[in-house]
Amino acid sequence: MAAILGTIINKTDKNDARGIAEALRVGHFRECVHRSEDALEVRSLLNLRQTAVEERTHIISSLRGHLKVYGIKFGKKAGKTFRKQVEEAIDQKAI
Repeated sequence: MAAILGTIINKTDKNDARGIAEALRVGHFRECVHRSEDALEVRSLLNLRQTAVEERTHIISSLRGHLKVYGIKFGKKAGKTFRKQVEEAIDQKAI
């Protein structure tokens, strides 16, 4: 809208209002769709989950890197038994 109104030579509130009305009449702008509260909540939860997954992946990768310095390696799977895998790998290295 600023670009359209910037072409007006005599810039007043009245001329701005006329310019906005003309732009809407001609069809330069479409109706703005507002998302529902449910849609906003779902989107927020999805973003939160994505952030949590990325943080988990970062932590697992960091842990692998730190343990690799000591020669401790373990499987690629990092499911629910990840903690058990790390503990077993450390115990095996300690022996």
